[in-house]
Amino acid sequence: MPSFPIILCINSGSSSLKFALYAIASNHEEALAQGAVEGLGDLGGRLWLRTGAGSTHEERGHFPDHQAATTAMFGL
Repeated sequence: MPSFPIILCINSGSSSLKFALYAIASNHEEALAQGAVEGLGDLGGRLWLRTGAGSTHEERGHFPDHQAATTAMFGL
């Protein structure tokens, strides 16, 4: 377990779920990852994730609601 706090920020909109993960050290914060599930309810929804190290992940799919978006987010 890390010796510093990890904070997950979630912003739920009408057709998207955005998220960011931060590590909080004593003198700074570090963005570990950020992403979104976009197009909730549409057949052409998009899930993407970008890490602080620069790697990316993207997939297209059907995310019918915020519960499905949340499950997909935690699945990453």
